Amino acid sequence: MYRSLPFDRTRAPKLLHQSWKNDTLPAKFQRWSATCQKANPDWEYVLWSDKDNLELITRFAPWFLKTYKDLKSEIYRADAIRNVYMHVFGGVYADLDTECIKSYDSLFAKYNISTAPYPKLNITLPPVSLKNDTIPPPPTRKAFLGRMGTDDNSEHSIPNAWMASTPGHPFWLLPLEKIRDNINNGGFPEVLTGPISLRAQISDYQVRYHGQQTSSHNLDEYYARGPWAALYPPRDLEELEILPFWMIYPYSWQRDGDAYRAHCLVGQELFNSTRCKEVLSVRAWGSWSITYWSHSWDASGSQHLEGLKEEKEKGKKKGKEGDDMKQEQDDINDGEEEEEGLEEEEEKMDAREKDDEKLNEIKEKNEHKQENDTNDENTHSDKQDKDKKKETTNQNEKPNEEAIPPTDNKPQNPVSNPSSSSPNLNINPNSPPTDNSQPIIKSKEQWQAEAKEDFAFRMRVKEKQAELQKQQEEREKIEKEGEWREEFGEVFGDEEKEENEKSEGEGGDEEGEGQGLGQKKVEVVKGVDRYDNGNGNGIGNEGKDGDGDGDGDKSNDGKPTGGEVLSEAT
Repeated sequence: MYRSLPFDRTRAPKLLHQSWKNDTLPAKFQRWSATCQKANPDWEYVLWSDKDNLELITRFAPWFLKTYKDLKSEIYRADAIRNVYMHVFGGVYADLDTECIKSYDSLFAKYNISTAPYPKLNITLPPVSLKNDTIPPPPTRKAFLGRMGTDDNSEHSIPNAWMASTPGHPFWLLPLEKIRDNINNGGFPEVLTGPISLRAQISDYQVRYHGQQTSSHNLDEYYARGPWAALYPPRDLEELEILPFWMIYPYSWQRDGDAYRAHCLVGQELFNSTRCKEVLSVRAWGSWSITYWSHSWDASGSQHLEGLKEEKEKGKKKGKEGDDMKQEQDDINDGEEEEEGLEEEEEKMDAREKDDEKLNEIKEKNEHKQENDTNDENTHSDKQDKDKKKETTNQNEKPNEEAIPPTDNKPQNPVSNPSSSSPNLNINPNSPPTDNSQPIIKSKEQWQAEAKEDFAFRMRVKEKQAELQKQQEEREKIEKEGEWREEFGEVFGDEEKEENEKSEGEGGDEEGEGQGLGQKKVEVVKGVDRYDNGNGNGIGNEGKDGDGDGDGDKSNDGKPTGGEVLSEAT
């Protein structure tokens, strides 16, 4: 950037320019950039960053600085700055999705432009001696652009993805002035700074400065009045070459169909640069470059897009990870909300449980107090009954004597008045002591005896409750059996009421002789009676039907003539 400008403007410097937002290229561009450096090993490679571009404009094109800063985004600035590379330094500019196939030295030589390292452009070359006094061609400044496809009328037919030039060519001033004059009109990058704008300037250049009615020096005259007049004073001839499609852009994203697009357009599932070059026959054509058109900008010109399939998949993976993280965060938030809700519910349940515990405690206290009151009343009532029985016994033993209260100082009641020798028989043990009474004093044996009596009473109550419960269960069982018999008795038969054996014969009320067919019941299967049949003579016992035909429990002394037939379970 800070080197001196070259004196010789008819040779192309061996400079290869590329641009990215910083000094580190993405992996998808590194291998293609490496192919260009490998195909041109003695060329100087320069990677311009956004920061470098701003310094370059400030140093060599201050008249364009305000316009440069006012552009919408870096993609607009990247389009504009490549014109400055070509005018100030010369060499070759190539987009990062361009693969170099062979050295550019042979390309320049094809159009009679020699190449040299940049420092040697300040050395004046000796005149060329030609045989037979042939007049050498005049020194010429040349700019190169490539055509994409075969349709000259397409507005995308001359891309700005590849440029080449000798230093100081005046053509590169025209696109910059067009950007400056139309910056307030808006438009996509293609229209304002990209290939559409570039093609319009080429048409204007060819008509105005190289038409039949103009002189070849008219552009230099215009340049001499422009902002770069002091940078490169006009000298020598100048030309602009539009190279055929097969040299620089063998693949056209407009012209070539889906069969080529599948392998040659970055981002396609089947994209493969090797296969693309095979189907296009780039080596047979003798192409110097091929561009895979990653189109690293969007409609607003505000974003560099990914190109290679692996980068695309990486972006998808990253996006999926971002979605997963977002989903995880949403799940965490939902979980936190659920936990908060559960915590609130748990707090409410704990509060309800505490309230229930308090109520149970109060209820238990009241029940315990009620039981104690009942026990005390029962104990006091039993003691009063005992005292009454004792008094009645004494009266029966001494009917002629009046009941005289005891005169000794031994109290007859657990509560006594020390100031009086007569016992206080009407004191309630549960009532608080009055001025004339003392607290109840019981010995350890008395407390133990009362506790045993209370425990025995409780056990009797539990036994009585268990007995009543058992009786209730038996009654319910009997009722259920009765209902079952009423519902199913006709089908299965009532075994208690059914006779075990049937017989037919003659007999008396108690015993009689008779002949008949005896049937012995063998088995009952699924409610159907099965009998053994046999003919024989015998005495039928308990034949109670007077007409001789009756049902008997047994058929004794029978001599069966038929075999026993056992029932089969079905």
